[in-house]
Amino acid sequence: MIAVGAPASASAQDFRPLALPDGFYQRMAQREQVVVPEHERAQVVERASAGFTAASYYNRPGGSWEDYLREWYGCEQATKGSRIPSERLSHVRSPSLVSPSRSGIGATIGGHVGTGDNLDALHDENHKACLRARGWRRVAPDAAEAERVARLTDAQFTAWAAGEIGRDDPAGEVERAGTGLPDSPLIDPNGVPRGEPSLHLAGGGDPRAPLTLGPGEGALVIAFRRPDRGSAGKSAAITLRPYDVGRAELAVAGADSDATTIASADRRAGYELHVVRLAAGHYVIDGTSVDGKAPAESNCFGAPLIEIPAGQAVYGGDWVPYHKVGLGQGRSLPDTLVLVSHLDQAKAALHGAQPALAAALQPMAVANGARYACLDPDVVLDRWSLAGVREAPAAR
Repeated sequence: MIAVGAPASASAQDFRPLALPDGFYQRMAQREQVVVPEHERAQVVERASAGFTAASYYNRPGGSWEDYLREWYGCEQATKGSRIPSERLSHVRSPSLVSPSRSGIGATIGGHVGTGDNLDALHDENHKACLRARGWRRVAPDAAEAERVARLTDAQFTAWAAGEIGRDDPAGEVERAGTGLPDSPLIDPNGVPRGEPSLHLAGGGDPRAPLTLGPGEGALVIAFRRPDRGSAGKSAAITLRPYDVGRAELAVAGADSDATTIASADRRAGYELHVVRLAAGHYVIDGTSVDGKAPAESNCFGAPLIEIPAGQAVYGGDWVPYHKVGLGQGRSLPDTLVLVSHLDQAKAALHGAQPALAAALQPMAVANGARYACLDPDVVLDRWSLAGVREAPAAR
């Protein structure tokens, strides 16, 4: 499915930049560096070379053939399950793919767990997603150039590929990540929800009883928003996982019990608020879903990272679900969860039942690009970035 960040404008996105320890992204990059074993090099060269043809090839500005081989090998090991990026061998279920589009919308498109031959195809797609997350994009030469390249000798082709792989301005159509939401009267994530808002406390309890935080706890407030015909009656869920910013890795790897899934409870409500008490710390937005099931995806190639401060309540945005939305003329919108920010609306909806919480609510602090162990290679793995948030450097 797709997870999307779609603020009305970048300045309207009520999120704060998250302060990170010095060397945070560098630690992730160092952990992901691999060396192609000499006894496997010939096979890796053969398989990786399949990504270079007259019709299309990989390019990363400033990259080299050796860079590509190392990244290709590292991504193969991560997505085939024989080696995950943090060198662990346990598994966790989760995938999501979201990346900011040129229109200011970040979109995540995930998939379904497959079996048999479908798993091979899934691993191939995950491998491509891993390379994309590390800055490698596909380039398709125009017809004339493709025909010329097809006539090159092996030696000439090798020289051509060596020149094109790191070119800053490759000739041809360059792969672009993400697509914006279609223009349709069914889709208006920033529209006004109808009806009275509903409020839900994680774990149950009287939603009008003043919220009390325990020692070392904070609160996350999110809304499932249904402002249009496309989102009406649709379910949604979001999975968070604790993250250790000091190690730049999941706080607890290989255990499903540490995950927190926030699922819609009243899909008929136009505006459905959820208040979740969490242990203070950092969390990655690991997966999302809109099909009524728990998320089965992972943003392990680069996820939004948020902070839940002790004794504070933070606003985690309004999430608008779209599931099986037909657009007419044979078109449909892929399953999509759109993130928009309307802090003032969330405060107003909270005020009647939780006035103190509404007054104290602050925008969440967030950073993009938190990478971690892809613990289950048999689900869709990808990267999701929130639009309007400082982007992390591509994995290198």
